[in-house]
Amino acid sequence: MASKELVQKAYDCFATGDMDTFRTLYHTDVVVKTNGLHKFSGTYNGLDNWMNNMVMHVPSHFENFKIETKLMIAEGDYVFALVHATADGMDADFGHLFKVQNEKISEFHILDDSQKWAATMKACNFSTAPQFHIQVELQLYSANDCGFLNHLPKLFQPTIRLHF
Repeated sequence: MASKELVQKAYDCFATGDMDTFRTLYHTDVVVKTNGLHKFSGTYNGLDNWMNNMVMHVPSHFENFKIETKLMIAEGDYVFALVHATADGMDADFGHLFKVQNEKISEFHILDDSQKWAATMKACNFSTAPQFHIQVELQLYSANDCGFLNHLPKLFQPTIRLHF
């Protein structure tokens, strides 16, 4: 099976819930890297580690989660997929990079919008986060005060003050 077809099959199995077949498409020692600073971010070493600590938690953190491929590009051992993901409160495009060796996925880089993941998981509750205001003051100086810039009629000197 060609690399692109293998990766598409993984997406198809995930979409239909065929996790037994899904597991057979990955090396048992697959390395999965998820970007961001949310609870699922990090490196998973091994299929069981990734399945147990991330994949199996997707339904409980992302209601009605669906993912569809929009584009796939293969070059050598690598396949890049542009995917569209939706869930309650989330609608986003993500990038996924796969490395295929010996007809199995050996690396998977999940390059998702981690802020959208965190917001959907309610990892950040913006309604109760500390509020602050930014005040910008512009101070006008005449050209005579600036010496070498006499040709300019006025200069603006911004001052920023944070109020918590």
